[in-house]
Amino acid sequence: MLAVNAGDASVSLLQVNRDYSLTLVNKAKSGNRFPVSIATSGRQVVVASVGDDNNHGGISAYVIDDDGWLAEVPGSYRDLAARPSTVMFSPKGRHVIVNELVTGKIKVFSVDGNTLSKAPVSVVESPRSDNRFQAMPVGFAVGRNPLGGVVLMSEARFLTPDFKLREDHGVVAQMPKYSWQTGSVSSYRLGGDGRISLLSADVLTGQDIEGGEIANCWVVLSADQKTLWAANALSSSISTYDVDDKGAVKLRNARAYKDKSELLNRRRPLSGNDFGL
Repeated sequence: MLAVNAGDASVSLLQVNRDYSLTLVNKAKSGNRFPVSIATSGRQVVVASVGDDNNHGGISAYVIDDDGWLAEVPGSYRDLAARPSTVMFSPKGRHVIVNELVTGKIKVFSVDGNTLSKAPVSVVESPRSDNRFQAMPVGFAVGRNPLGGVVLMSEARFLTPDFKLREDHGVVAQMPKYSWQTGSVSSYRLGGDGRISLLSADVLTGQDIEGGEIANCWVVLSADQKTLWAANALSSSISTYDVDDKGAVKLRNARAYKDKSELLNRRRPLSGNDFGL
């Protein structure tokens, strides 16, 4: 088991014992101040970490060596000049996909032995339009399709086109000073050569860009790859999507699950600082 430790900028490797208790094996330093996401493929490990602000962050490669220890691959840190959200391997482990929260970019690096290509082999921008807030990609799922792979990306929509918060009172229980637009999912084709291209753009967690489920921050793909669940953090809800054989998505149910207790147990209101802004 691997875990990020944002408090001391490290990554822990733990042994899972027969009784499912954990024993620490060792810790390795992360590439930047705040490690946020881990991807694994066999003994290969990649960690995404954030720097002091949204303009600093990157990914680093590690291996679990023959002695069972986690070791950073020297010279493997790749500076994104942006804040990463999530990192994952492609289905066959030949590429690493990482998204950037504020820039909206999705980058693909090739795996070169135990390290990563010096630069991305492909980059794609999250979908944009004049009447839509910025697509802020957070979590994503990776699946397979006949042409290689598919990337299914969550998108929170809380920054206006000019990267500001929209002032609005009492619309969002946890963030009463501001309002958000309906969240979304976009899907991408991932070729065997690591080239990434858009399949489904900005498929809403609702019927319109206003008033739907908000803060879609995480998605999970079913084992048969036909259903995608999307967790909407500030709506306390889960949406479901149909996924076709090529990886294109279509909203099935914006409120497959809704927890209304958030309105009865309001916690501290959120601010831009909670999202690294």
